[in-house]
Amino acid sequence: FVKIIMPKNVIMQSVEIYAQYSESSITNLPINYGQDGYAYTKIYDLGKNKNFKVSNIEYELAGNKENISFSFRGFKNDNANIVSTEWYDYSEDENQKENNAHIFNEYSLIQFRAFIKNSDTRLRIKEFALEEVDSK
Repeated sequence: FVKIIMPKNVIMQSVEIYAQYSESSITNLPINYGQDGYAYTKIYDLGKNKNFKVSNIEYELAGNKENISFSFRGFKNDNANIVSTEWYDYSEDENQKENNAHIFNEYSLIQFRAFIKNSDTRLRIKEFALEEVDSK
């Protein structure tokens, strides 16, 4: 919902609205735990079709890095059907920066999943970032 308040007899040429979906420590990233050992987020809507890749995942880890993995999938929606891609693994370098991320071309919906392979590993996802890219 957006409400615009302006003086009478003024003509508006255009409106730009910038929004950010934010989940803080008070409202953590909602996770659904599947029976297959993966933790799934809800499906996030980017608002319009874009070419993007996952550029960064910020997290805290207690345990061995080899015991976790991340993946993403995109969804397309034609108002009658929603079709997803396969899951694309996210790989990162030693600084938690993406390494050869999959590019989602003309997608508006994305879902994230994490897999913890060991019961002694603790993972806290702080955020994941998407980067808009040129089409390939």
